[in-house]
Amino acid sequence: MNSVEGLSIDFLVYNVYGFACYAIFNTAFFFSREIGDEYARRNDGHRNLVRFNDLFFSYHALALSLVTFSQSFWYKRSDTQNASSTVRVFFLVTFAGLIASMLFASPYATVYYLSFIKLGCSMVKYIPQ
Repeated sequence: MNSVEGLSIDFLVYNVYGFACYAIFNTAFFFSREIGDEYARRNDGHRNLVRFNDLFFSYHALALSLVTFSQSFWYKRSDTQNASSTVRVFFLVTFAGLIASMLFASPYATVYYLSFIKLGCSMVKYIPQ
């Protein structure tokens, strides 16, 4: 019998959210001339270092994270196996910040905010429960 009992739902949520932010960040840096130009202005004319393999990795990681996350709905899990209030607050606060950034900041700042969300997800998901 297939089961996801023992698998942390928080870990899955952080993975999906973090890799979604990372994929958007890489997409923006890879395809947007505006963001690339702003990066060069702020970094002594150096071009950003996002390459196709970075783009591929971020979407590959997002796809596999989504598969794993979807399995938590498909396969048996315990009744108490839900996202914690910590992950819910993290998501709501960072998502509200993202909306504010999209409304009031430059696209460059918004993309960088996404990278900080990814960093936060990576840091938090490896803290012991």
